[in-house]
Amino acid sequence: MVGALHEVSGLPVAQLVRAFGEDSHYQFAENYPASFHNASAKQLLLSVDEVIHVEVRKLYPDAVLPAFNYEDTHDSRLVMLYKSPRKLCHYAESQIGGIAKHFGVNIAQ
Repeated sequence: MVGALHEVSGLPVAQLVRAFGEDSHYQFAENYPASFHNASAKQLLLSVDEVIHVEVRKLYPDAVLPAFNYEDTHDSRLVMLYKSPRKLCHYAESQIGGIAKHFGVNIAQ
């Protein structure tokens, strides 16, 4: 879909993937509000591999999902290391940015 949209619009693929990630974050927050109610941005991000991706695999057993390693060294700091053969890092960045915006947290990329 992104490739076809790139051909039609001429917009850079990275920009289109980021826009898709931002939009899908809002859909996720709307469809799964419980994930956002009793959590902080950091708690939600730490749950990606062990909770969110587990649920995705139940629905889509053949899904190729990214893996995250975390460096959690301080209450106000979390480093996420992204690994995926699909190389959708722009999508992951936009999802993380959307979560940070949702919780009013400043992040650095």
